[in-house]
Amino acid sequence: MPARLIVRAQVDGIGPYEETFEFRQEVIALGRREECDVTLQDNSVSRQHAQIQFHDGQWSVMDVGSSKGTAVNGDLLEAEKPVYLSTGDILTIAPFDIEFEAIEEDEAILTTQRFDPSQNLD
Repeated sequence: MPARLIVRAQVDGIGPYEETFEFRQEVIALGRREECDVTLQDNSVSRQHAQIQFHDGQWSVMDVGSSKGTAVNGDLLEAEKPVYLSTGDILTIAPFDIEFEAIEEDEAILTTQRFDPSQNLD
């Protein structure tokens, strides 16, 4: 089942920022590294910060040992312990709020991009 991530941030000097990503893959990596599926350009984000995974018909998220932590709906996750996700859940990674949506196959549009708010000043 595809997933949609809506990344929102309040970025100093730029203001509010929002970008949407959609995926059909079973594992989605989030972090500062360019190799991540969603690259979050902020020094408070670990190179590999969190992972979203689809397994046995259910989406989950796991902090992969980041230095600043990952929260779901305001609750800080224990490192390396997956937590199930539901549509509408909000992941918080440093200054980024990421809304999770499980979507139907026919709604998905594949996008994988680097999140760098300094490049999107429009």
